[in-house]
Amino acid sequence: MKIKKFSEKPSDLKDRIGAKPVVCYPNTNIEEKNLSILHSAREHLVKKEEIIIELDIEERLLSANVDEGKKFSKKCVACHSFEIDGPNKIGPNLYNIQSREIASIASFKYSKALISKTGKWDNNNLDSFLKKPKEWAPGTKMSYVGIKKGEDRANVIKYLQSLK
Repeated sequence: MKIKKFSEKPSDLKDRIGAKPVVCYPNTNIEEKNLSILHSAREHLVKKEEIIIELDIEERLLSANVDEGKKFSKKCVACHSFEIDGPNKIGPNLYNIQSREIASIASFKYSKALISKTGKWDNNNLDSFLKKPKEWAPGTKMSYVGIKKGEDRANVIKYLQSLK
């Protein structure tokens, strides 16, 4: 009989994969057949924790939908306006934001975090900011947590592109 060692506690595996693994204890010998069951449980764990790789914003914009973006942006109207010459609210007016300099509306008081950013609101900057505003611009006044789904962010950006 071939003997191998396994060093993970069964309770750890049970908690992480939701199934009861073979009973064994750290650094103890177990039979080959039981080891294969543990490897199977570990593979299940890896599959459960797969990392989803998001498509580039330019690729997501190819299939983005303006109407879906407009619908999603209804959540934003409490703090932003979207019409030409619309008022600044808690946040700045977002009409014609695409390709505009970051923190460039003179009548709006931006946070130091956004004032320190250079460049324009291009697709990449918009995508990063909309994903996690506080990560992209630490210290931003924007309290919104961000848009988790890349497809939703692409739809919103496609809608913002249409506001010209």
